[in-house]
Amino acid sequence: MKLIKKIILAAVTGASSLIIAACYGMPSLAGEYRFFRIKVKDNGNTPISGLEVKVNLYNPSETIPFDSRTGTTDSAGEFIYNSIDFDYKYTVDITDVDGEENGGDFASKSFPITDNLNYDVTLERK
Repeated sequence: MKLIKKIILAAVTGASSLIIAACYGMPSLAGEYRFFRIKVKDNGNTPISGLEVKVNLYNPSETIPFDSRTGTTDSAGEFIYNSIDFDYKYTVDITDVDGEENGGDFASKSFPITDNLNYDVTLERK
């Protein structure tokens, strides 16, 4: 008797799941989440560590960011940002906050994130 109840319960549960999936479709991601990589070098192709990297997040129709995240480049001059959602716009601001430390005093640079997920950025010395 218990076996029959388990079989009926499994059949009802499976059928219910199929009906819900048929009515509402399979769940999808709200957006595609990916990461992008920024590698920062000087004119001599030397990686620059310790730079402040600020990622600004915008709604597609807005000009003022609603969220910003800040980090620093590592010893290889790289910064990786996780969870990029292409439903939004992103800009990146790179600033040398330590002056002459880590290889020199470099000019700031800003750029938008497009479909490219790998950015090689060269900073000029001040």
